[in-house]
Amino acid sequence: MMTRRNVLSVFGIYVIIAIAHANGNSQNIEGKTEIIHEWVTLDYDLPPPMKRSLIDQKLLIPENLALTEMDVIRGRIFTTIGRTSKPGIPASLNTVIKRNGKSFSKPFPSLRLNRAGDCNSIQSASGIKIDPNTNYLWVLDEGQVNNIRFCRRKLVIFCIRTRKEVFRHIFPDSVLSESSMLFDLTLDRDQELTRYAYVVDSIASKLIVVDVVTNTSWLFSHPSMKGEVSAGNITVNRETIFSRGGINGISTTSDFKFVYYFSVASFKTWQIPTSILRNPSADSITFDENVRMIGIRQHHAVSLTSGTRSFFFPALEINDILKWDRKQDIHIDGSEEEVNLRSLQMLSPTTALNFADGMHIDNGFLYFVTNKFHKVRLGTLDFSGDDGPNFTIGKIFVGEESYLLGTHPKSCQ
Repeated sequence: MMTRRNVLSVFGIYVIIAIAHANGNSQNIEGKTEIIHEWVTLDYDLPPPMKRSLIDQKLLIPENLALTEMDVIRGRIFTTIGRTSKPGIPASLNTVIKRNGKSFSKPFPSLRLNRAGDCNSIQSASGIKIDPNTNYLWVLDEGQVNNIRFCRRKLVIFCIRTRKEVFRHIFPDSVLSESSMLFDLTLDRDQELTRYAYVVDSIASKLIVVDVVTNTSWLFSHPSMKGEVSAGNITVNRETIFSRGGINGISTTSDFKFVYYFSVASFKTWQIPTSILRNPSADSITFDENVRMIGIRQHHAVSLTSGTRSFFFPALEINDILKWDRKQDIHIDGSEEEVNLRSLQMLSPTTALNFADGMHIDNGFLYFVTNKFHKVRLGTLDFSGDDGPNFTIGKIFVGEESYLLGTHPKSCQ
């Protein structure tokens, strides 16, 4: 079985940004990166006797813990720790707390509801999204722990306030392949209802749509979702890994008319109307007639998120995060149907952004994870502390809100 780590080695994890540099439109803007959590080794918020017992039984192996995804609501951070192929990870879905200056992962909804082998619990959270209008946490669960498939893959929604599950979709065989690996998702609102989840299947190179009203799902497949061998080399701080991954970064526009995405190993960024994705009767011909490449990028990036105006993604080779001013380029090109990727700004070049991942916007700030994934893949991760923190969560002020935030939020009960 493959995990997210394997995908990066087998599939290329990033997209490229050539247009901005070629046209001279990439510019620096002021932005200070604030690191709010950092770890050499991740640690759980568990009673010391329980933690010691878990370590003694090899049910907790700290060196196997690695941050992958995150989301945030009103400053409260949720993270995922992938455990599809490693032992010793007691909880995959967590919040992050700080006590006496030290950061901890706190199992969510609880340690019990992260129990391996219990299909009513989270097995391996691979992607998360928070709807700020409802306080709903959407969780992709791979259903696998330490290379053992205990459960079917599912999409689960929790009410954050009550910690209770409010929705579950079991992915049917009709949308999955033997090689499927669900990595990330973006949400789409129909009127005032967050109704659709667009889920990326990076290994099988598919985009799966889940409709929470009908509790059904369907898929789209297109050459744009595949990786390219020629784009497989990813170099971060002079260390190179090779990968050939398919569709990975994905996000929705704030007017919910378009989805943008890119593949792990491809230099191209694509646009597709949500009207096509929402239609379960749309076929591959319809998709092909409506999908459009908007630009070629210059650096690899694993994560994509959007605000009210702009899109944001890492630039791994230069330890930076880039902002694409979509609204400005729509003004230049005349319409979103004709927009091209041009107006790029570098937010915060710093070696602290050592393999930036999982990015989301909350209260004007862009939050992100760094996880030194290239070192995880190469086996060069240093747990002595001499090489600085291995995992961080930081934020940069960007002055935008999440693409999902509506005008009439109503918290779940």
